[in-house]
Amino acid sequence: MAHGAHLAPESDNQADASALDRALLAMVAEAARLTAPRMWINRLRFSSRRAAVAARSRLQRNGWVQQSQLSQFGRSKDSWMLTLWSATAVDNGVIADSRSYLELVAAATTGRYLGWEASLLPALRECDNPDYYPEGSIGWLAPGDENYLHEAREEAKKLVPRGRELPRNLRDICALLPELRGQRSRQALASGLGVLIGDRLVAHAPLAWVAYRQCGGFYPCLLGLERDTAYFPESIVAEAYDAEADLWERLREAVLELPAAEQ
Repeated sequence: MAHGAHLAPESDNQADASALDRALLAMVAEAARLTAPRMWINRLRFSSRRAAVAARSRLQRNGWVQQSQLSQFGRSKDSWMLTLWSATAVDNGVIADSRSYLELVAAATTGRYLGWEASLLPALRECDNPDYYPEGSIGWLAPGDENYLHEAREEAKKLVPRGRELPRNLRDICALLPELRGQRSRQALASGLGVLIGDRLVAHAPLAWVAYRQCGGFYPCLLGLERDTAYFPESIVAEAYDAEADLWERLREAVLELPAAEQ
Protein backbone atom coordinates (compact mmCIF):
# COMPACT_ATOMS: atom_id res chain seq x y z
CA MET A 1 0.00 0.00 0.00
CA ALA A 2 1.57 3.24 -1.10
CA HIS A 3 1.67 6.09 1.35
CA GLY A 4 -0.03 9.30 0.37
CA ALA A 5 -3.30 7.82 -0.92
CA HIS A 6 -6.24 9.72 0.54
CA LEU A 7 -8.56 6.89 -0.48
CA ALA A 8 -11.47 9.20 -1.17
CA PRO A 9 -14.72 7.42 -1.93
CA GLU A 10 -14.40 8.27 -5.60
CA SER A 11 -10.98 6.62 -5.93
CA ASP A 12 -10.50 4.48 -9.06
CA ASN A 13 -7.59 2.57 -7.53
CA GLN A 14 -8.96 -0.87 -6.70
CA ALA A 15 -5.83 -1.84 -4.78
CA ASP A 16 -6.43 1.15 -2.51
CA ALA A 17 -10.09 0.19 -2.08
CA SER A 18 -9.16 -3.37 -1.10
CA ALA A 19 -6.60 -2.16 1.43
CA LEU A 20 -9.10 0.14 3.11
CA ASP A 21 -11.83 -2.52 3.04
CA ARG A 22 -9.50 -4.93 4.86
CA ALA A 23 -8.49 -2.32 7.43
CA LEU A 24 -12.09 -1.36 8.13
CA LEU A 25 -13.18 -4.96 8.48
CA ALA A 26 -10.31 -5.65 10.87
CA MET A 27 -11.45 -2.74 13.05
CA VAL A 28 -15.04 -4.00 12.96
CA ALA A 29 -13.95 -7.54 13.83
CA GLU A 30 -11.93 -6.28 16.78
CA ALA A 31 -15.07 -4.73 18.29
CA ALA A 32 -17.33 -7.80 17.90
CA ARG A 33 -17.21 -11.13 16.10
CA LEU A 34 -18.02 -11.01 12.40
CA THR A 35 -20.67 -13.70 12.71
CA ALA A 36 -22.87 -11.27 14.68
CA PRO A 37 -25.42 -9.28 12.64
CA ARG A 38 -24.52 -5.60 12.54
CA MET A 39 -25.79 -2.48 10.82
CA TRP A 40 -24.26 -2.57 7.33
CA ILE A 41 -24.64 0.42 5.00
CA ASN A 42 -23.71 0.84 1.32
CA ARG A 43 -23.87 4.11 -0.63
CA LEU A 44 -24.02 4.85 -4.35
CA ARG A 45 -23.87 8.28 -5.98
CA PHE A 46 -25.62 9.40 -9.18
CA SER A 47 -25.80 12.53 -11.29
CA SER A 48 -29.58 12.31 -11.76
CA ARG A 49 -32.61 11.02 -9.93
CA ARG A 50 -33.56 8.92 -12.93
CA ALA A 51 -30.25 7.07 -12.82
CA ALA A 52 -30.58 6.48 -9.07
CA VAL A 53 -34.11 5.13 -9.46
CA ALA A 54 -32.99 2.85 -12.29
CA ALA A 55 -30.20 1.44 -10.12
CA ARG A 56 -32.59 0.85 -7.21
CA SER A 57 -35.05 -0.91 -9.52
CA ARG A 58 -32.30 -3.17 -10.83
CA LEU A 59 -31.25 -4.08 -7.31
CA GLN A 60 -34.83 -4.90 -6.36
CA ARG A 61 -35.36 -7.04 -9.47
CA ASN A 62 -32.19 -8.99 -8.72
CA GLY A 63 -33.23 -9.65 -5.12
CA TRP A 64 -30.87 -7.30 -3.27
CA VAL A 65 -32.15 -7.61 0.30
CA GLN A 66 -31.12 -4.30 1.84
CA GLN A 67 -33.58 -1.51 2.53
CA SER A 68 -33.08 1.61 0.41
CA GLN A 69 -33.36 5.36 0.72
CA LEU A 70 -32.95 7.88 -2.09
CA SER A 71 -31.87 11.40 -1.18
CA GLN A 72 -30.59 14.56 -2.81
CA PHE A 73 -27.53 16.16 -1.25
CA GLY A 74 -25.59 19.34 -1.59
CA ARG A 75 -26.71 22.39 -3.54
CA SER A 76 -26.62 20.71 -6.92
CA LYS A 77 -29.83 19.36 -8.43
CA ASP A 78 -27.75 16.63 -10.07
CA SER A 79 -26.37 14.97 -6.93
CA TRP A 80 -28.29 11.96 -5.66
CA MET A 81 -27.35 9.23 -3.24
CA LEU A 82 -28.85 5.78 -2.88
CA THR A 83 -28.32 4.44 0.64
CA LEU A 84 -28.76 0.71 1.27
CA TRP A 85 -28.82 -0.84 4.74
CA SER A 86 -29.65 -3.94 6.72
CA ALA A 87 -28.73 -5.76 9.91
CA THR A 88 -26.54 -8.63 8.73
CA ALA A 89 -23.21 -10.36 9.29
CA VAL A 90 -20.33 -9.25 7.07
CA ASP A 91 -16.95 -10.75 6.30
CA ASN A 92 -14.25 -10.49 3.64
CA GLY A 93 -16.30 -12.42 1.11
CA VAL A 94 -19.46 -10.39 1.63
CA ILE A 95 -17.57 -7.11 1.35
CA ALA A 96 -15.62 -8.13 -1.78
CA ASP A 97 -18.62 -9.62 -3.59
CA SER A 98 -20.89 -6.71 -2.71
CA ARG A 99 -18.33 -4.14 -3.85
CA SER A 100 -17.96 -5.87 -7.22
CA TYR A 101 -21.72 -6.13 -7.73
CA LEU A 102 -22.61 -2.62 -6.56
CA GLU A 103 -19.82 -1.08 -8.65
CA LEU A 104 -21.31 -2.88 -11.67
CA VAL A 105 -24.84 -1.68 -10.91
CA ALA A 106 -23.67 1.91 -10.36
CA ALA A 107 -21.59 1.98 -13.54
CA ALA A 108 -24.53 0.67 -15.61
CA THR A 109 -26.47 3.82 -14.73
CA THR A 110 -23.54 6.29 -14.86
CA GLY A 111 -23.21 6.24 -11.08
CA ARG A 112 -20.43 5.47 -8.65
CA TYR A 113 -20.19 3.17 -5.66
CA LEU A 114 -19.04 5.23 -2.67
CA GLY A 115 -18.24 2.47 -0.19
CA TRP A 116 -19.67 0.92 2.94
CA GLU A 117 -19.73 1.27 6.69
CA ALA A 118 -20.66 -1.08 9.51
CA SER A 119 -21.54 -0.75 13.17
CA LEU A 120 -18.82 -1.77 15.58
CA LEU A 121 -21.29 -3.54 17.87
CA PRO A 122 -23.97 -6.06 16.88
CA ALA A 123 -27.28 -4.59 15.73
CA LEU A 124 -30.14 -5.79 17.93
CA ARG A 125 -32.84 -4.81 15.44
CA GLU A 126 -33.53 -3.35 12.02
CA CYS A 127 -33.25 0.44 11.74
CA ASP A 128 -35.70 2.68 9.86
CA ASN A 129 -33.11 5.39 9.19
CA PRO A 130 -29.40 4.50 9.08
CA ASP A 131 -28.41 8.17 9.46
CA TYR A 132 -29.54 8.06 13.08
CA TYR A 133 -28.33 4.62 14.10
CA PRO A 134 -27.38 5.20 17.76
CA GLU A 135 -24.31 2.96 18.03
CA GLY A 136 -20.87 3.77 16.67
CA SER A 137 -20.06 2.77 13.09
CA ILE A 138 -16.99 3.15 10.88
CA GLY A 139 -16.59 3.18 7.13
CA TRP A 140 -15.84 5.03 3.91
CA LEU A 141 -16.40 8.76 3.72
CA ALA A 142 -19.80 9.90 2.45
CA PRO A 143 -20.22 13.09 0.36
CA GLY A 144 -21.19 15.12 3.43
CA ASP A 145 -18.05 13.94 5.21
CA GLU A 146 -15.90 15.04 2.28
CA ASN A 147 -17.61 18.44 2.38
CA TYR A 148 -16.87 18.77 6.09
CA LEU A 149 -13.16 18.07 5.52
CA HIS A 150 -13.07 20.50 2.59
CA GLU A 151 -14.62 23.25 4.69
CA ALA A 152 -12.22 22.50 7.55
CA ARG A 153 -9.29 22.89 5.13
CA GLU A 154 -10.65 26.24 3.99
CA GLU A 155 -11.07 27.37 7.60
CA ALA A 156 -7.54 26.20 8.39
CA LYS A 157 -6.17 28.68 5.86
CA LYS A 158 -7.77 31.48 7.89
CA LEU A 159 -5.94 30.39 11.04
CA VAL A 160 -2.56 31.40 9.66
CA PRO A 161 -1.63 35.01 10.43
CA ARG A 162 -1.68 37.30 7.41
CA GLY A 163 1.49 37.21 5.35
CA ARG A 164 2.49 33.70 6.45
CA GLU A 165 2.21 30.48 4.49
CA LEU A 166 0.21 27.49 5.64
CA PRO A 167 2.63 25.27 7.61
CA ARG A 168 3.37 21.89 6.02
CA ASN A 169 5.51 20.35 8.75
CA LEU A 170 3.75 18.65 11.66
CA ARG A 171 5.86 20.48 14.22
CA ASP A 172 4.98 23.83 12.67
CA ILE A 173 1.29 22.95 12.57
CA CYS A 174 1.36 21.98 16.24
CA ALA A 175 3.19 25.20 17.08
CA LEU A 176 0.15 27.19 15.95
CA LEU A 177 -1.97 26.01 18.90
CA PRO A 178 -0.38 28.10 21.67
CA GLU A 179 0.11 30.99 19.28
CA LEU A 180 -3.58 31.12 18.38
CA ARG A 181 -5.05 30.25 21.76
CA GLY A 182 -7.43 33.02 22.73
CA GLN A 183 -7.55 34.37 19.18
CA ARG A 184 -9.68 31.53 17.76
CA SER A 185 -12.39 29.35 19.26
CA ARG A 186 -11.61 25.88 20.56
CA GLN A 187 -13.75 24.32 17.81
CA ALA A 188 -12.08 26.32 15.03
CA LEU A 189 -8.64 25.30 16.23
CA ALA A 190 -9.63 21.65 16.72
CA SER A 191 -11.15 21.25 13.26
CA GLY A 192 -8.63 23.43 11.42
CA LEU A 193 -5.45 22.09 12.98
CA GLY A 194 -6.96 18.60 13.10
CA VAL A 195 -7.49 18.42 9.35
CA LEU A 196 -4.01 19.85 8.67
CA ILE A 197 -2.46 17.20 10.90
CA GLY A 198 -4.63 14.46 9.39
CA ASP A 199 -3.79 15.40 5.79
CA ARG A 200 -0.10 15.50 6.62
CA LEU A 201 -0.25 12.05 8.21
CA VAL A 202 -2.25 10.56 5.34
CA ALA A 203 0.33 11.88 2.88
CA HIS A 204 3.31 10.32 4.68
CA ALA A 205 2.07 7.34 6.70
CA PRO A 206 -0.11 4.26 6.06
CA LEU A 207 -3.27 6.02 7.21
CA ALA A 208 -6.53 7.00 5.50
CA TRP A 209 -9.41 9.32 6.31
CA VAL A 210 -12.55 7.38 7.24
CA ALA A 211 -15.87 8.24 8.87
CA TYR A 212 -16.79 7.38 12.43
CA ARG A 213 -20.45 7.97 13.13
CA GLN A 214 -22.62 7.84 16.24
CA CYS A 215 -26.19 9.03 16.78
CA GLY A 216 -26.09 10.81 13.42
CA GLY A 217 -22.86 12.69 14.19
CA PHE A 218 -19.77 12.51 11.95
CA TYR A 219 -16.29 12.42 13.48
CA PRO A 220 -13.32 12.52 11.06
CA CYS A 221 -11.06 9.60 11.83
CA LEU A 222 -7.69 8.31 10.64
CA LEU A 223 -7.47 4.54 10.19
CA GLY A 224 -4.21 2.61 10.10
CA LEU A 225 -3.94 0.48 6.95
CA GLU A 226 -1.25 -1.80 8.35
CA ARG A 227 -2.44 -2.18 11.94
CA ASP A 228 -5.74 -1.96 13.81
CA THR A 229 -5.51 1.65 14.96
CA ALA A 230 -7.80 4.64 14.72
CA TYR A 231 -7.08 8.26 15.60
CA PHE A 232 -9.22 11.37 15.88
CA PRO A 233 -7.04 14.41 15.05
CA GLU A 234 -9.69 16.90 16.19
CA SER A 235 -9.88 15.19 19.58
CA ILE A 236 -6.10 15.21 19.97
CA VAL A 237 -6.04 18.97 19.31
CA ALA A 238 -9.01 19.60 21.62
CA GLU A 239 -7.43 17.59 24.45
CA ALA A 240 -4.16 19.50 24.12
CA TYR A 241 -6.13 22.76 24.10
CA ASP A 242 -8.09 21.88 27.25
CA ALA A 243 -5.02 20.65 29.13
CA GLU A 244 -2.86 23.54 27.90
CA ALA A 245 -0.43 20.82 26.83
CA ASP A 246 2.14 20.72 24.04
CA LEU A 247 0.28 19.49 20.93
CA TRP A 248 3.40 18.04 19.34
CA GLU A 249 4.10 15.87 22.39
CA ARG A 250 0.46 14.75 22.54
CA LEU A 251 0.62 13.79 18.88
CA ARG A 252 3.84 11.81 19.36
CA GLU A 253 2.27 9.92 22.26
CA ALA A 254 -0.96 9.15 20.43
CA VAL A 255 -0.07 8.26 16.84
CA LEU A 256 1.88 5.04 16.32
CA GLU A 257 2.24 5.66 12.58
CA LEU A 258 3.85 9.07 13.03
CA PRO A 259 6.28 9.42 10.09
CA ALA A 260 9.93 9.05 11.11
CA ALA A 261 10.80 12.17 9.14
CA GLU A 262 8.49 14.20 11.37
CA GLN A 263 9.85 12.95 14.70
